[in-house]
Amino acid sequence: AVKQLIELLGSHNSEHKDAGLELLKNEKSIHFLLEAIAETDHKNEKAILVAACWESGLDFKGHELIFADLALDNDLFISLEAITVLDTIEGTNKATMQAILDKLTDKSLAKHPNKDMLSDLKQSLEEKIAETP
Repeated sequence: AVKQLIELLGSHNSEHKDAGLELLKNEKSIHFLLEAIAETDHKNEKAILVAACWESGLDFKGHELIFADLALDNDLFISLEAITVLDTIEGTNKATMQAILDKLTDKSLAKHPNKDMLSDLKQSLEEKIAETP
């Protein structure tokens, strides 16, 4: 099922991709997507699956730390898509935001190919934590 999903989502035919995203949303496939991401080794396929997390409109609240780890992946596209997922999750609690910040150390960002976006994410989280009672 994962192979077929990747084919649909990676299709250059927008109708096929939209059908795949609609299927994910209708089936509330959060756990299926997370499993598929964990089991996929091919970087391009993993990036497609991570992108589907935000493109599908599913709510990945409670899974932020998975995406924080993916945001630190050295593959630029996996990192970019994971940061986008984190940006779209609403209502992350303060403890989770702090746990993500703990992963975004200066050392982990120093030589990262996506350093600028990760730095923006870090700054955004620091601001949200400061605003959260």
